[in-house]
Amino acid sequence: MRIRKDFLTISFFFIMVTGVAAEDGCNVINCKCDTAGKRVYDCVNVNDTILRMIAQQINNDTIDLSITGQNLTTFDAPFYLENLNNLDLSGNSFKRIPENLAKKFPKLGVLELKDNSIDKLDPEDFTGLSNLNKLRMDRNLLTEIKGGTFIELKNLKQLYADENQIETLSADSFSGASNLLNIEMKKNKVKSLPVGIFDPLKPNNQLKIELTENYLTEIPNGLFTKLTEFQFILADKNLLTKIGDTAFQGVRAYAINIKDNKITELLKSTFEGAQLQILQVDDNPIRCQCSLKDLHGLVDQMTGTCINKTSAEIDSAEWIREELCNECEVNNTCQHGGICVPVGKMDINCKCINDYHGKNCQDKPICESVTCQNKGTCKNLSPSNYTCECKDNYSGNHCEIFNEDNSLTVAEIVGIVLGVLLFFILLVVIYMLCRKRCQKGGDGKAKAGEGVPLKGGPVSA
Repeated sequence: MRIRKDFLTISFFFIMVTGVAAEDGCNVINCKCDTAGKRVYDCVNVNDTILRMIAQQINNDTIDLSITGQNLTTFDAPFYLENLNNLDLSGNSFKRIPENLAKKFPKLGVLELKDNSIDKLDPEDFTGLSNLNKLRMDRNLLTEIKGGTFIELKNLKQLYADENQIETLSADSFSGASNLLNIEMKKNKVKSLPVGIFDPLKPNNQLKIELTENYLTEIPNGLFTKLTEFQFILADKNLLTKIGDTAFQGVRAYAINIKDNKITELLKSTFEGAQLQILQVDDNPIRCQCSLKDLHGLVDQMTGTCINKTSAEIDSAEWIREELCNECEVNNTCQHGGICVPVGKMDINCKCINDYHGKNCQDKPICESVTCQNKGTCKNLSPSNYTCECKDNYSGNHCEIFNEDNSLTVAEIVGIVLGVLLFFILLVVIYMLCRKRCQKGGDGKAKAGEGVPLKGGPVSA
């Protein structure tokens, strides 16, 4: 009797369990299916045991499988669905990407893992998933996207990782995923974008990159050196204070949204050569200057206000010209480095340099049309007057006259002086020698006369 009671209990349980599927003709336990049996969804009360039963019962032609909100932590059931394209495991409790997905679903194109507890991604998680074109990781616990994570996802086009805890991106975070068309990382904690991070991406006018509500402080130069074409860049509601002075040079895009940041200045050089339809800078503390007018030649439409002009809209080039510019900033006609000085609201004065002259410093210095000969140097005296400073023995208006100089040179004068001095010394030497010789002759005669008595004089005894 007890055996019969247990049999009835088991039978009742089986009927209750299969009844969920039976009411719409689906042969998959606890799940709903479409009429063709290719979509399996709304699976309930799924645990590891039920999951194995689903794997055994599901039609091999199934292309869409959704098992959501079931608190699953593993996905070890022996699935093999050759044609499965969409797998939705959102709202479970996975901490890592389920293993062996490529072996179970070799043609998997869409993987949705929203609202789980996944805190880490590795390249090995996606081994073999070369057909994957869409990955949803919203509202998990990711803190970084390491370099090479998507190295095998060459066909990935859509990546969603909104509302995680992502702080760190590396320069090769998107390596391998060159066909990405949509990157969404809203409401994370990304502080910086390393130069090179977008280099693996192919330029495409459908590409959208959304980084709304992060902690970015700068868009650096070099970020879009290779990614020269995209549809949208959305970096609104960050902490941006600086846009590199060449950050968006040469890009082609539909819109750049940097609203609600802390940007105080926009430079023409930042967008030099760009083809941009919309630039949104609303809700930034921008101090408007006349240079903003230059942006209107690069951007079709620009929205925002000026902190130094109440309710002034920067989308009006005419307003910028009238309110922020003087004539020098609008119509500087000074040439050759002349300094423009505004005179009133509508006129200018040019202060010329380097001897240029004329109203706009357009006239060359007169010396530029004068040739001083024989290494002479032309010196401007006035716009119409000059002088040639001649060298050596040249003179004339253009140093064309050579003047013979008959005066003695210093060397010649020194030679003469030395010659006279030597001649004088020679005379002195000759005089001294003669005098000495004369003295010797006188002394000899005196000695010869001693002992000879003078005529008529006494002779000594």
